[in-house]
Amino acid sequence: MGIEPGVLIIDDYERGALTDASVCLEIYLVAGQCDAAAVLARLPSGLRDLVTRRVAGVNAGEARLIDSICVGSTPEALVADLRRQEETVRRGIVAIQRLISGQAARPGGAEG
Repeated sequence: MGIEPGVLIIDDYERGALTDASVCLEIYLVAGQCDAAAVLARLPSGLRDLVTRRVAGVNAGEARLIDSICVGSTPEALVADLRRQEETVRRGIVAIQRLISGQAARPGGAEG
C-alpha cells in the first residue's frame, strides 16, 4: 500500500523541514496531479489556511518555477521537466482557487 499524496509533505512541514513557501509549492504540485479537494481535506487546518491564503488572488498563468541544477540530464530535458512541473502547479493553483471560491473543478481540468 502506497503513501497517500501529501502525507510526507505534511510530516516534513510539521518537523520544520519545509518553509511556508516550499510547502505551498509542494501542495500545489500534488493538487495538480490528483484530487485537489482530497488534498485540501487531508491538510491540518493551519496548513490548509496557509495554502488557501497564499493562493487567493494569484494568477496561475504567471506561475514560474526556477531551478538550479549542476549535473544530470541535458539542459533541454531539464527545461522540459520544469515546464511540465509549472503546468502541474498551475493546474493545482486553479483547482484550489475553484474549491475555495465554491466552484468544484471539472473532471479533466476543463475550464468552466
